[in-house]
Amino acid sequence: MNDQYLEEGIKCKDTGKNKGIRVGLVALIIISFVVILINPALIIAPIIAIALSVFIFSRLKTEYEYIYADGQIDFDRISGNAKRKTIMRIDIENAEVIAPTNSDSIKAYNNNNRIKVKDFSSYNPEVSTYSMIVSKNGELYKIIFEPSERMVKSMKYKQPRKVKEY
Repeated sequence: MNDQYLEEGIKCKDTGKNKGIRVGLVALIIISFVVILINPALIIAPIIAIALSVFIFSRLKTEYEYIYADGQIDFDRISGNAKRKTIMRIDIENAEVIAPTNSDSIKAYNNNNRIKVKDFSSYNPEVSTYSMIVSKNGELYKIIFEPSERMVKSMKYKQPRKVKEY
């Protein structure tokens, strides 16, 4: 039997949203210290602001991990190097097409209004991504991810008609 098992980790680039949240949390801490000057009875405000900031800052660092095991791929999100959650599990037999995101095979689906997009990439425009069009639970998904050449070859070995490499 030709069973394959591959794991890949992708660190996400900081988005503008995450940077905005960080700036907002720092501003909250500063404001909470100013509130103490106005009303010393509110000494608990900076403690709450700092605890909230530490909790949220650690969750803003996100990584994705792809686990490919014999025709099935799991997409896991790792938050703050601690919390792992499997977001989606796909059997590539159910995929309609797996191809580079900017290929004609994927562009044919871009005008479909009922397609849901799931982006499990690093958000880095310099890195080439693949997209997988799959029907799951009666819904059509476009999954964007960054597989290695080895993972693409493994998927192509399993489903040669569905995986496009160009």
